[in-house]
Amino acid sequence: ERVHELYKRHFFRSAGALLEEILPSMEEWFEDSEIEATRHLRAVMAMYEQWDNGDFSGAWQSGAAFSFRLPTAVDVLGKDDYWPCGDNASVLLNRLQVIEEGPKTLYLDFDRLAVYVFDELAKVDRLIEYNEDYRSALLRAVGLTEMLLRARMLRLLERNQLEVARGRPVSYDSSEKLTPGEREKIRNHIIRASSVDPFVQALRYDPDGSVEATAEPAETRNGRLRFRRARNAPRIGDECVLPKETKKLRNKAIHTCLSVPKEVAESALQVAEASAREFFDV
Repeated sequence: ERVHELYKRHFFRSAGALLEEILPSMEEWFEDSEIEATRHLRAVMAMYEQWDNGDFSGAWQSGAAFSFRLPTAVDVLGKDDYWPCGDNASVLLNRLQVIEEGPKTLYLDFDRLAVYVFDELAKVDRLIEYNEDYRSALLRAVGLTEMLLRARMLRLLERNQLEVARGRPVSYDSSEKLTPGEREKIRNHIIRASSVDPFVQALRYDPDGSVEATAEPAETRNGRLRFRRARNAPRIGDECVLPKETKKLRNKAIHTCLSVPKEVAESALQVAEASAREFFDV
C-alpha cells in the first residue's frame, strides 16, 4: 500500500527504495514468483524515474522488455535514441544541438513538440501539487513558455509570415524574399538568442501601432536585425506572455537560493498552459 501510494504521487525513486527494503524480508514468506514480480516492479519504478527525470531515451531502453505500453513521451521521444542522453555535459549539449538546430528540429516537429510540451506541463503541475517544489516548477514553466516562443518564430519564418527590415531608411520585406543564407542566419538566431524578449515584441506587433522587434544577431556585433510578424500572421495572446516580474524572479532564482511563492509558480504554469493551447490549437 505504501509503494502504491508513492507510485500514484509519482514518487518513483521513493517507491523503488521502499521496494529495495521490502525485498530481503520476502524470502521467508513469499513464493519465488511473487519475489520475482516484486523485482520486476522495482525495475518498472526505475524506468518511470528515468521518464520523470526527462531521460526519455534511457527510459525507452529500460522499458523495451516490458509488456505494457510505455508513457507516450517515452515511446515517442525515446525511441531510436532520439532524445539527448549521455554521461557528461559535453555529450548532452552536442546531442541537444542536433535536435534543436538539425534539419528536423524539434521546434518544427509538431507531433514530437506537442508530446514534449504536454508531458512537461503535467510534470510542472505535479511539482506544485505533490512535491511543493515551487522553485523548480517556476524554472520549468518559464523555460517551456520561452521554448514555445522560439517555436512560434520559426514557424512564422517557415511560413513566410515574418517581415524583416532591410536597408536605410528601414523598410520591411516579407521573409519570402530572404536568401537562403539570410534565412539560415535568422533561423540560427531564433534558436540561439539568449533573450526571447524581442520575439514577444515581434509576435505582438500591431500594424496600426508602433511595436516592433529589434534583436542583435548572434553572429555579428555590428548592425541590428529587425523583424516582426506579418499582417496575416497570428498575434500572440496576452495570456501567453509572462509578466516581467515573473521573468525577473525566474532569473534571480537561477542564480540564488530563492524561495518562490506557490502563487508565482501556479501563475507561470497558467501562462505556459495558455501558450501551449494557443500554439497547438487545442
